[in-house]
Amino acid sequence: MTTTPRRTSKPKPKTLDLTLAEREKYLARLARRYKNGESIRAIAKSIDRPYGTVHRWLSEAGTQFRPRGGSKQKPIPTTAPIPTTSSLIDTRGC
Repeated sequence: MTTTPRRTSKPKPKTLDLTLAEREKYLARLARRYKNGESIRAIAKSIDRPYGTVHRWLSEAGTQFRPRGGSKQKPIPTTAPIPTTSSLIDTRGC
């Protein structure tokens, strides 16, 4: 008779082992990292938690989320000079 291996239960999220004051500090620290430009995925990976959990924690901390997908505006090149009207006209003749 073969037996299937038992599944081990997932470890509890770290915030469940904290007191209320410690949890608030922890969530505030995560929110500060997000506000400083770190992505939710990067935060989740660094603390070894799922994306959804970190997103929920940030939401509980009252975080204002950035729009999805980053900036849609193309950056303006600053190295090339902007052409003027006079440089666009051919003055050498037809």
